Amino acid sequence: MVAQAIANAAGVTAEPLGIPLKEPVDLLFIGGGIYAGTLDRSLKDYLSSLDPDNIKSIAAFSTSGIKSGAGSIATIAEKAGIHVCEKQLSLKFGFHRSKGNDDLTDKQKQLIDDFVKETLE
Repeated sequence: MVAQAIANAAGVTAEPLGIPLKEPVDLLFIGGGIYAGTLDRSLKDYLSSLDPDNIKSIAAFSTSGIKSGAGSIATIAEKAGIHVCEKQLSLKFGFHRSKGNDDLTDKQKQLIDDFVKETLE
């Protein structure tokens, strides 16, 4: 949901983790959720597998109940030798979301639009 909203704002296609990059990219928006206080293992593995020669910069985003994960994404990418954009996005949804209520609020949509706009400037 968040990745799709970012892709829509940036005018690109969102892809699931694990899809190999077909060509070098100037900017890769990448993110995921925080589960039990840490990044999902598949996201950590994907970040560690990225080739810094194929990615000029990463723009990190995360979703969570209370803890931000964008900084953890940035740290892994930097250790891999990939530049990380200064602007990051951490959306907090809380722990008490209604099942099936995956709609973004107007405020979250605005935060996403601002994040994309500032990252692409």
